[in-house]
Amino acid sequence: MDLLTLPELMKSLPKTMIQPRTFFIRPGITLFVAGLARVDFVEGLKPIRFTLFSNSELPVAMSFTNDAAEVYEKVTD
Repeated sequence: MDLLTLPELMKSLPKTMIQPRTFFIRPGITLFVAGLARVDFVEGLKPIRFTLFSNSELPVAMSFTNDAAEVYEKVTD
């Protein structure tokens, strides 16, 4: 929390009740949470369900892990 500016912190805090969001991801997929978090599913035998508890206004993006660095650069520019 101390890495965020006050406006960023205010945008990330929930204003309503948190609704869990579940994503079905398979190995080789990266999940970005509004530039605040990156989750890489590096290896596994089967897809998994990943549940995120956060402000519903925070955007979530998925990409292939091989393309994740390029996707992140495009999003943050």
